[in-house]
Amino acid sequence: MPKRARKQSFPVRVPVQPVRPLQEGFAPLASSSATPSASSTTGASPSPSITQSSTRRDLPPPTQEYSRGSRDKAVAIACDESLHQVALASLKDNINAKSNHAARAQKLETWAKLARARGFTDPFLLSQELREQVTACLKGAGYRSIPGYISLAKAEFVRTHLRDKPFPEAITLSIKEINRSVKRGLGAAKHTKDLPFLRLAELHDHNFTSGNDGPTHPLQALIFACWWLMREIEVADLQCSHVTFRQTGDSLFVDVYLRVQKNDPQGTGCTRTHTCTCKLTPQCLCPYHVALFQMQVALDMGKGNPSSPFFPTMAGHTFAKTGFIKAVHSICEALNVDIYGPNGAPLITGHVARATGAVFLAENGVELWRIQLLGRWGSEAIKIYIRDAPVKSMSAVALEAFIQKDIHELVHDLKRVQKAVARDQISHPSIIPSLSSTEVRESNLAQGLPTLPQDGDDLVLNLIADNGPKLHAVNASLPDRSRCGWRFALTDKSTHKLTNSADDGNLCLRCFNLRNSSSKTRPEDSESKADSDSLSHSSSNSD
Repeated sequence: MPKRARKQSFPVRVPVQPVRPLQEGFAPLASSSATPSASSTTGASPSPSITQSSTRRDLPPPTQEYSRGSRDKAVAIACDESLHQVALASLKDNINAKSNHAARAQKLETWAKLARARGFTDPFLLSQELREQVTACLKGAGYRSIPGYISLAKAEFVRTHLRDKPFPEAITLSIKEINRSVKRGLGAAKHTKDLPFLRLAELHDHNFTSGNDGPTHPLQALIFACWWLMREIEVADLQCSHVTFRQTGDSLFVDVYLRVQKNDPQGTGCTRTHTCTCKLTPQCLCPYHVALFQMQVALDMGKGNPSSPFFPTMAGHTFAKTGFIKAVHSICEALNVDIYGPNGAPLITGHVARATGAVFLAENGVELWRIQLLGRWGSEAIKIYIRDAPVKSMSAVALEAFIQKDIHELVHDLKRVQKAVARDQISHPSIIPSLSSTEVRESNLAQGLPTLPQDGDDLVLNLIADNGPKLHAVNASLPDRSRCGWRFALTDKSTHKLTNSADDGNLCLRCFNLRNSSSKTRPEDSESKADSDSLSHSSSNSD
């Protein structure tokens, strides 16, 4: 049976030509050639001078091209010792993420060094004495992540000594007791702080610098990462080919492909989309225009190479984590925001943009499940970031308590007055003044009783109703719509006319409570009914 031809790889996603020019809120570009070059629209091969791994070793490897396994190749690896060693090293190297390799090795080395200093020949034979003496050294030296050291030592103990045997319950109990001891009185751990997102617009004219290892435009990098709820390493991994722009009608969209995700070791990736928000926010906070500005910067520095970093350093390389944190520190100083907690713990980590974006969305009423979907959260960890979002709006809760008390007292007083008026109507009818015609009409409307328009009332005429012009009453509290819910202010001016004449057109049954209460329709249906849903003014008067 002939072999199948290998499936062709997908073409590189290349950004399209910008569809809207930049306006205010952005610093000028370093060069005038800021639009995508010809090479960027034809899928040019990556330039060898710019690579994603120029300054970062903790980025994951490129996602493999889809292919089917080869039995002949597997047999060849099994028969060749050198090929087998390479494959085995690759297997072990990918057990943990590259970003964890250095930290894990350092913790294991520290544990082994302390154990040997205390006279233990095998640092991972977890006897009671070894566990207590090593953790006592760590606690005395001020280590905060001691449970992490114990967890790694436990894994080495299982791997080297227990193998297939069950883990002893006595050691499990001892580890719980030790963890309880080292956590007592430790204080708040290092946890990222959310920044005031809307206040970032105040800094649009600041020229922030992040040194040689940070992004060239740190403010734009932070705003972009806040909208897409990105970790620092996800921002660093982003390439120009991962960001595309499109236009649907008058709406502008930017799609961002996120290759690196903490909960996606397989490298499936996902795409998240935002639209232009310039109608509601300053342009310097608009996700579309921030991305468009940065695309021009990145392509200009990368000479049109779609594989160049989307947030490059001054040298065109991928920025370092320390450079990103330094840049955020300078932004915090400009906003007068603390970067250290009361106990000295740093409040700015690589998740600062992720926390800021999540809190901003939560404070503005976006549902938790939508934030979780946008941020690719596969657990309840999102609640760590947004747990204090409702508390920020509770500064006036004491005042609200007294306001609610005042409202209850007013309602109680109103009921007492109504009872007194009712008694006066019975015993002294002449004391109660007669109602005016306007008060009668308003009272009828409140009670759902029929009422007819009069000259001088605020009315609006629908000129394109099915059976001739139809007269509506303008809603006094919402002057852009009628009492029946027709939003005439959103329609073309040639389709309606404001008037004070009560003799124009047929009457809207819902606006003047002329419909039988049993035949209920939705407000938006009032302008789509036939002649049976309207009543001529003349026939109403004759009734």
